[in-house]
Amino acid sequence: MFGSTVLDVAIGLIFVFFMVSLVCSEAANRITQWLNWRADFLEKKIREWLMNGDQTLVNKLYATPWIKALTPRGEKPVNIPTKTFALAVFDAFVPNAAGITTVDQLRAAIAGLQDGTPMKNELLAWLTMVGTDMTAFRVNIENWFNAAEAQMTQVYRQNMWKFALGIGAIVSLVLNVDAVAVGNSLWRDSALRQAVVTAASQYATKAANATDPLVSQQNAQKAVEELNKLNLPIGWNIQTAPFSVLPNDWAQTAATKPQTLPQTDPLAYLLKLIGWGITALAGAQGAPFWFDLLKKVTQRN
Repeated sequence: MFGSTVLDVAIGLIFVFFMVSLVCSEAANRITQWLNWRADFLEKKIREWLMNGDQTLVNKLYATPWIKALTPRGEKPVNIPTKTFALAVFDAFVPNAAGITTVDQLRAAIAGLQDGTPMKNELLAWLTMVGTDMTAFRVNIENWFNAAEAQMTQVYRQNMWKFALGIGAIVSLVLNVDAVAVGNSLWRDSALRQAVVTAASQYATKAANATDPLVSQQNAQKAVEELNKLNLPIGWNIQTAPFSVLPNDWAQTAATKPQTLPQTDPLAYLLKLIGWGITALAGAQGAPFWFDLLKKVTQRN
């Protein structure tokens, strides 16, 4: 289908990495949801960065109807819209905020807050800046939270990258998706290469026409099934008598070339570790990254 062997191998690897990343993404999502990491992280950073480390004040903020409306079942929110946060701040920390109609009244209410109350100085400073414009004052609160949330997101992604890399390592090991072995097989076997490239092209075209390709076209189980259908050198060969566990690519080599057993070659172990490591890094990149790249390389002119 594609004239360049190098490009075809790259397409095959991108497709494999995309399938692996789907498995990694679903595993990571389920674990983070189960452990409630995102919601806990958001609460922690609001407490540390915006509330001077006072959990009581965070509880007061979260007890407002605006925040409660985000989580009807009483759970912690994983995301707080900026306008909702501004409304919650008024409700939690500004006395009689509902009855305040002018900036002067608002300034008097905020000035009446106890010294040391989080945001008191910030709110008074913003009131001075906006003059009599109540809308501009609300926008300043929203922008303040936006800036803090952007930093929270960056830190969260950095933490999740390490977690995603660990998930990628586990998936590559459990499924034995060795990028070196896969690439070598695609390079040497033209029939396999063409089959994988065809599958990748068909998938990219079909998924591109879906409303949400990452949700409607695939999940972790289907991704594993797709990998198994491609006849790639992945998975494990398990024998019971005598008991042995070998990577499928090693078992295939041992069956066709018994004089060269990979399990007796130290270099084979090194290459296997490198292959798993590459796959782990690829899985940590996330499914959207590989899907976008897959569309670009399969739908070129």
